[in-house]
Amino acid sequence: MKNLKNKLKKLYPKDFEKTYGELVKIINDFKKKNPVLVKKQGPIFTQKDVVLICYADHVQEKGVKNLQTMQKFLHKYAKGFINKIHFLPFYDCSDIDDGFSVKDYYKIKTSYGDWSNMKKINKDFSFMFDLVCNHASIQGKIARKQLAGAKKYQDYFLIFDKKINTSNVFRPRTHPLLTPVKTSDGAKFAWTTFSHDQIDWNFNNPAVLLEMVKILLFYFSRGAKAIRLDAVAYCWKKSGTACFDLPECHILVQIFREVFRKVAPQAWAIAETVLPHERNIKYLGDGHNESHFVYNFALETLLLHTFLQEDATVATNWLNSISNNFGNETNILNLSVSHDGVHVIPAKGILSNAELMAVAKDSKRKGGKVLYRSVPGGKEPYELNITYPSAIWGIRKYLASQAIQMALKGVPLIYFNNLIGAENWSEGVKKLRLSRAINRQKFNYDELITTLENPNSRQHKIYYGYTKLLKARINEPLFSPLTNQKLLNYSKHILTIHRYNKNKHLIALTNVSGKTIKLNLGNLKTVFNKKELKNIINGNKYKLDSNILIKPYEVLWLK
Repeated sequence: MKNLKNKLKKLYPKDFEKTYGELVKIINDFKKKNPVLVKKQGPIFTQKDVVLICYADHVQEKGVKNLQTMQKFLHKYAKGFINKIHFLPFYDCSDIDDGFSVKDYYKIKTSYGDWSNMKKINKDFSFMFDLVCNHASIQGKIARKQLAGAKKYQDYFLIFDKKINTSNVFRPRTHPLLTPVKTSDGAKFAWTTFSHDQIDWNFNNPAVLLEMVKILLFYFSRGAKAIRLDAVAYCWKKSGTACFDLPECHILVQIFREVFRKVAPQAWAIAETVLPHERNIKYLGDGHNESHFVYNFALETLLLHTFLQEDATVATNWLNSISNNFGNETNILNLSVSHDGVHVIPAKGILSNAELMAVAKDSKRKGGKVLYRSVPGGKEPYELNITYPSAIWGIRKYLASQAIQMALKGVPLIYFNNLIGAENWSEGVKKLRLSRAINRQKFNYDELITTLENPNSRQHKIYYGYTKLLKARINEPLFSPLTNQKLLNYSKHILTIHRYNKNKHLIALTNVSGKTIKLNLGNLKTVFNKKELKNIINGNKYKLDSNILIKPYEVLWLK
């Protein structure tokens, strides 16, 4: 564990020996109790890995614990083509920020159920959980103890006697960074990055790191095979800096990765860092020492641009530039939207300001909400709140966008509302006075089932079209994150992904336009050494030397 000790020394030069000893004991105690988790078994990701992002109460029934209802829904509508469920924070929490203001990291919110419900779901799926490591609810146990003056907990959260200079601090929100709080010693100020109820942990205190490791290990014991390190780029604060994406944040991720290596080598460490791609990807470290995955947040806006302009040129060029930047232990999570909406900033530099503004205006025209931030000379969009089925309107067009996400190198992350084809929940925005609510609608079980099983409903067509693509994907080894990728440029209207491994090849063609495009399959002779190709989605066959007409928004996965 020499690497672990060296990393601790960088963060805690005065306390690293003691911290190291305590951390080793925590790790060894866990390994003795959970020997099965310690064994590494084959590759840590394959083409069968597909993650569904959802809330524990996304589907509801009156008088039934939410997790019981979710178990029933997921067993029927996700089992067989989705193998991991990312339950967004389901812990005991305050009413702020939909679960991300945690009061008790070890307890499930009562209305959702308990750990026995999770255990039943775990029979069909492995889990991805959030380690909400930057902040916790000010109403939580440890925060209340610190405010009450308990000596042991005095440095667990960032609380100051007086206001300090925070002018250099990067702000993701507009509320005041320092929130007045009452303590046993009188009025003070708490560091609250994301809301007045969410107080930031003090990672300068090594006891906080140890507390987070204990929580992490508990989640492993409850079926987690992937851990999202929520807002990890905000975790380290240093006076006079932006307190964001500091080198120490990378060291923290490296320490967590060492813990993964020792106790759960098959599990994924995921850094949730909303940054421009070139900075975001640095959280993969050297390919072995930081997170296994980062998010491809840039893809969210890039897909909207591609279908708005009916032009795959920018996407082709950029995706080519990142196609093979990964090793056997690192990769990328491809998503088109999350519970937070569409992140715009990660696409900055890939798309011009004018192109970003065009995407924002189109989203607004389709009923979405656009959040702007001030910049020198004006403003720029940083988040779009809209459902993807509303943003890319039209069933074939929408499914084409999702097919690209599935065909790209990496692991697809699918937000629940995407899978079922949910449209904008404008009523929720008014009801909750929250623009992000537009994509956070929860559903009545019976009503949702009726809609999904109605052959004439838009959601039925989206759901069954979506699952058809997923079933084709998980049964094709060339879609493994470990195979190679190259983007080809046969037409600006066709996004063409070449997936290959040694002498095996697959070409994924997606028409991103409303036009029928003629394509000479003879162009693919440099790829395929055969006379006939098969579309693995529907079984259709094509002669390699023929001309084909690709219909508007048609998807072909040719092998």
